[in-house]
Amino acid sequence: MSFLFLTSCQTTSKKDSSLNFTDTQKWGEEEDHFRKNWKPVFVDLTPEALNLKIDPPREHSQAFQREKTYLLALQGMRSEHDLKEIEIQKHVCGFYFDGFRLGFNRNLDNFLMDAYMDSRLLGFRAKAFYNRIRPSFSVPGLTPSIENPGHPAYPSNHSIQATLMALILGEIVPNNKATYLNSARRIARNRELAGVHYPSDSEYGMSLAFAVFERLVKNKTFQERLSEFKGKKFKMVTRKIKTEKKDSNACLNYTKSYAIKNGVW
Repeated sequence: MSFLFLTSCQTTSKKDSSLNFTDTQKWGEEEDHFRKNWKPVFVDLTPEALNLKIDPPREHSQAFQREKTYLLALQGMRSEHDLKEIEIQKHVCGFYFDGFRLGFNRNLDNFLMDAYMDSRLLGFRAKAFYNRIRPSFSVPGLTPSIENPGHPAYPSNHSIQATLMALILGEIVPNNKATYLNSARRIARNRELAGVHYPSDSEYGMSLAFAVFERLVKNKTFQERLSEFKGKKFKMVTRKIKTEKKDSNACLNYTKSYAIKNGVW
């Protein structure tokens, strides 16, 4: 992994004096409920447990100035296609991996979502610790194309979750692993393009996803469930990348039922 914006090493006890998330926004009701109530399925992790606490660039650092320049340049590159894709990808049903999406393989979907939710909790714990402000509150002239989410910016949960899902799918279809990871990178970059994440949010999210995956593959329950899909006549259902209403509805219906069953949304 090549990191262009993360330049800090281990977190120190020093706090930046600039504005943070809770100076400008509040945690969303759903997000707050989830982080207080989700019971991990495979792994119960914190950045400390992963030995992966890395500070985001501080407001007056050269790294942060590069982030500001980058985000303002990206803003001018948004196309209509980008905006549609960004809107779709606000929800996990917009996560495409070489045509794969949730909603068509119930056992695989549940497996992926359980890991997804464990990583979501890790992301929220890290977000609460770093409490990083969203870009539009600290980068003059930056206007997000979607509403700012109701939780801190660092790390990007889209980056954590999409990368982790890509790594798991890569275990099931190894020949497609690189393609899945490219899809995950695109999902993360689209959040930068939308103006709701700094690039260092995405980079830290990716590094956390790889660390989570390393823990997952050592987990007995995870390996047992993964074995249901590896080395057998299991075929994932893939769909056209173009959004089709029936496909979208199938995914939304699935995620809604998962959320109700697990009390997460």
